[in-house]
Amino acid sequence: MAATAFDLLRSVRRRSREAGQPFEPTDKSGTCLPRSEGHAQDVTRTRGPIRSSAVGFDSNLGVWWQILDSELLFFAMPGPQWPPCSVLPLPADVSLSARCVAPLTAPIQQGPHAPRGPSAVAIFADMRVAMFPQGNRVDLPRPSGALLGQTPSFMLPAASHPVQGVIGVVLVVGTRAGRLFTLFIKQNNQEFEIETGSMWPCSPGLSSFQRLIKRVRRSLPGMEEPAPPIAQEVSGLVHHAKVLPPPSGIGRAGALFALLAWSDEQLSLYVHPRSTEAADLLWTANISQLVAGGPSSRLLSVHCCASGEADSNASSEEALLLLYTGQDQEFARQSSLLARLPWPSRAAPPLASEIQQSITVGPLPPPEHHALGNDLPIAFLTAFGEGAVTAVKDGRSDRYAVCMVRLADPPAALRAGEQQLVDADIVGLALLPEGGASGQVQVLTPHGLLSCPQEMPGDDASGANACAEQEAKSLSTPDTFVQVAHELYITGREDQSTSLCARAFSQHGAQAMLAAVERHTKHLLEDWQTSGPRWVGVSIDAITRHMLYDKARDLERWLCFLDEAGFWMRMGSAPNIVTAQQNVAEACERVAACSKLREFHDRAPEVFCSAIHRISQETTDENDADSVEAQMQKFYSHPAECDRLLTSLAEYPRTLPLGSGGAYDAVLFVANVATGFLEAAVERRNQILTSHPTLLPPPEPDQTRRYLPNAIPPVAGVGSSWLVSPSILKALEQVWLVSLEVLPCRSMPGLPLLDAQTLRVVDGLQKLCRSILRAAHATCADLHCTVMAQIRRDSLRQLAEAETCLAEDPAAFSGPQRALMLAEEFEDFEAVVMMSAISNVHRLEEHMEKSEPFRAHAFAHCLRHAQLHPLFFRLLRLFPPRSEVLDELLRPYPEIQWTLSIRNLNESCSSEKWMQALQDVGSLAQKTVLDHRCNVKKRNIFVALASISSVAMGRNSQPEDPAVADLASIGRLQRLCHRFGNAATRMSEEDQFQETSRSAMSERECLSALCDCVHEALVELCEQGAETQLLVDAARLVRLVERGLTEKRVDLTALLPREPSVASPAAGAGSLNQDAVVVGNLQKLWAEVIMADAALWKQLLTHSPDDKRDALVAGSGFYRMLTWRGSEKAVSIVAAGSPTSSLPRSAGLDELCGSRPELRPFQPVLRVAEMQASAAKAA
Repeated sequence: MAATAFDLLRSVRRRSREAGQPFEPTDKSGTCLPRSEGHAQDVTRTRGPIRSSAVGFDSNLGVWWQILDSELLFFAMPGPQWPPCSVLPLPADVSLSARCVAPLTAPIQQGPHAPRGPSAVAIFADMRVAMFPQGNRVDLPRPSGALLGQTPSFMLPAASHPVQGVIGVVLVVGTRAGRLFTLFIKQNNQEFEIETGSMWPCSPGLSSFQRLIKRVRRSLPGMEEPAPPIAQEVSGLVHHAKVLPPPSGIGRAGALFALLAWSDEQLSLYVHPRSTEAADLLWTANISQLVAGGPSSRLLSVHCCASGEADSNASSEEALLLLYTGQDQEFARQSSLLARLPWPSRAAPPLASEIQQSITVGPLPPPEHHALGNDLPIAFLTAFGEGAVTAVKDGRSDRYAVCMVRLADPPAALRAGEQQLVDADIVGLALLPEGGASGQVQVLTPHGLLSCPQEMPGDDASGANACAEQEAKSLSTPDTFVQVAHELYITGREDQSTSLCARAFSQHGAQAMLAAVERHTKHLLEDWQTSGPRWVGVSIDAITRHMLYDKARDLERWLCFLDEAGFWMRMGSAPNIVTAQQNVAEACERVAACSKLREFHDRAPEVFCSAIHRISQETTDENDADSVEAQMQKFYSHPAECDRLLTSLAEYPRTLPLGSGGAYDAVLFVANVATGFLEAAVERRNQILTSHPTLLPPPEPDQTRRYLPNAIPPVAGVGSSWLVSPSILKALEQVWLVSLEVLPCRSMPGLPLLDAQTLRVVDGLQKLCRSILRAAHATCADLHCTVMAQIRRDSLRQLAEAETCLAEDPAAFSGPQRALMLAEEFEDFEAVVMMSAISNVHRLEEHMEKSEPFRAHAFAHCLRHAQLHPLFFRLLRLFPPRSEVLDELLRPYPEIQWTLSIRNLNESCSSEKWMQALQDVGSLAQKTVLDHRCNVKKRNIFVALASISSVAMGRNSQPEDPAVADLASIGRLQRLCHRFGNAATRMSEEDQFQETSRSAMSERECLSALCDCVHEALVELCEQGAETQLLVDAARLVRLVERGLTEKRVDLTALLPREPSVASPAAGAGSLNQDAVVVGNLQKLWAEVIMADAALWKQLLTHSPDDKRDALVAGSGFYRMLTWRGSEKAVSIVAAGSPTSSLPRSAGLDELCGSRPELRPFQPVLRVAEMQASAAKAA
């Protein structure tokens, strides 16, 4: 398998030609730059495979296209997979299938520049049409004669406009219903006119005169033509078509073009006249009449092969290739067969030979071959010269079988080659006129264009090709296939290499080949051969340098081999394919980083040898210690572990006296090494993205969005995460720590040398920080993901800390400017706002003026920090956002939101504006109370605000919303419990206001706590004359608790205790026991309220019934709680029919005095209070 000089020369010429093809220009960050006029600009490559319905091709023009979002991308075939040669904009509100795009011209090569895209026509699902002359879009209205209820399925360019002297094009449109019609587009200067022809007939036999009579009958009233039978319409359905030159002798003026159309069962030929009328159906034939495949035969594809296709006269050698399903005679099974039928005259169907040869070219396809997904065919047939190629989808799997067929003489003789399996979906198949008489096979997949070299059946290989073929047949494992194919590629035999790869995928499948690629990548990365005459007498220093160079070269060749052999496209959608691609790129990046370390090694060999020695001691025993040269060779032979050297180098500055000049130089050197390490890896990744733009997956669209004008541009591809692995981040952290250790706390006046050293170290740390952020950005792609945000936060914090060492007076420090620049470049919004607020507010205002999307982030950050609230109001005044944006920002901050309602009010405003503002504030306060009912501090504040706004509007101090009033009442009772409760819960008034950690009490918890302190609180508050609010809140709490029990359908009467220290008969375990405890607490609350007025009840026992006694009873807490009138929502619901149904049921005196002996002496006067309360409530 030795390469000949011809092989090497051909390889060099081919690669130089391919290298001359333009690639996407990139900057140092790997970002796609705008291209010159005539090229696509700002196009983001799609992530993952393309939808099959979004890909189309035209082998005659040598172009394929892709629909990406609202753009139509054209690519040359063959040619680079990226960038596209043309990008055409599509309307945003349309639906378009790739089969409904018809290119009119081929890509035009413009000297050394990339080719200019073709002109094209597109028809959308709603029958609207768009023209793309010279790349500009011209939208045409829906034609007046467009058929209602028809959706286009495909469109083919057929001929120029039939009217003499008119510039235009004729297109054939097929609908999803299987019908055909013609579109006529003509150009008048810069304007276009469109006309729709009639539906083409579904059955033959009508002459021109008969069609005239038919149109006359339709025009007469009452003479409508009867609808044709359903079977006749179905038999003429068209799923696919191909435009052919017109046959001679048709019509008086000749035909414009012919169309070969077919479905599962029918093959038809249409001839279009040189006018705008519908085409004539010359003949139609059933598949069973053409081939002997059995009753279940289905027609898959058709191709016309002839030596004189370009002539207007039909050639006597003309024939049809039919790809269909039928019985394989050799193996007696259903398969895909290919037959060649003579076609001496296009005016009649092809001749079905009595002795017909059919060859097997593939497996049996799925049953619905014409309607998989979006009407995409799963069987393809094309021919050129002496060869034909078929591709058929296997009905039992998702793989395609590609087969080369030799079209030998006599015409009936066909010879099929070996079937090759392709894992990816196929959406197009072309046999381009390159590479000899058999052509070059190009397969279009959702992953891109794939070249599939095929050996012509019957060709006798000789010389090196015969030896390669013989050795290829002896290969048995995926690893040997990969190794031999790689060697063939390196020696210049790319076609043999690609053919061998196709055979390997066909035999072993995508997953096994993917594993073999990963193993071979690891072998290339770790392989280290120092034996042989090449290295005799060569020093270890030279060996390590040259071996790293060889690894970089071999890995680059490996990348080119995988790309040109179509490995990634043949993988299809195999699992872990993205990881494998990233691992191959990672191997190249590691070698580049290791080579950079080797360069630094030459600058400070003692430092590196010492660091490598420490690494060697960690991995080997002391008894097996190697020499210094052996340790060096062993380390550089494993680039996969090169990052370990950073951790070891971080210890070097600590071996020198801190504060000395040597320590500063050591810190600066280690920082430069870490920076060079990261920069080398990132630059290598950018080079890979330039030379292999489809290797790494592109970022998601939301990851490429930028908010600041000077932010780093998006990356073109996302690599592996090794640059931000825990080991590298830990090593970089050690470099940062040792750098901060040598820096002084602040600038020292009078010591210029120390200040200069400090400045050098800070500048070095700035470069290191930027390299870290570039590496993280190249890995994450998203500037605002969690990993990127954490790395950016730590790096900027450490850089800002280092910058403070440059300030003579920390109090007068103007802010970390270096950290601010990096924060702007990598969009750390928090750092940008915070640092700009400290050093330069106008800089922040400039950013907000240039970028409206950034404003929301700046406002949000100002709101999160209380010290930035004044800045928030300033920015709000300068850059007022839309009302819905402002409401969304302020929703978590109601304490600021309410101030905006009154910020524009003054004494000159009218009363109506004040009342409206107060009403808005009150509504916001009540809503905030409901939304933050568990936040004690915020709830109490906005309850007070609601009360203030209500009083300001001339109403009472209670909130209008009953639910808000209930929460306000519970909040006041909770504060009262904290004031008068036991030692564990007692706190001062100031502590109560500042309390934020204590959770809000529920109704039952508040009731339990109130029972323990209400007696003491009433006594003290009565002495101050401030007990009214407590009694009102306690009465409301009783109603709330009773309402809750009623909603749970708890029988409150059954749970009321009737004897001292004895539970009610209905009280038991579980929830009923908890309800019984609550009912007991209700009785306890009533008892404590009554006992707080014990002196009053004793006085009333001896008092005669008169108005004075009634006044004393009305002043008791018991009476005031009974007669409290709250909102309807707050009043408890009690059983109807009770004699005191308007009073709380838990205050029933029979149960209350029965369970509380201390209340029995006061029962007579308590009964008087109950009767007076009942009468008062009834009134």
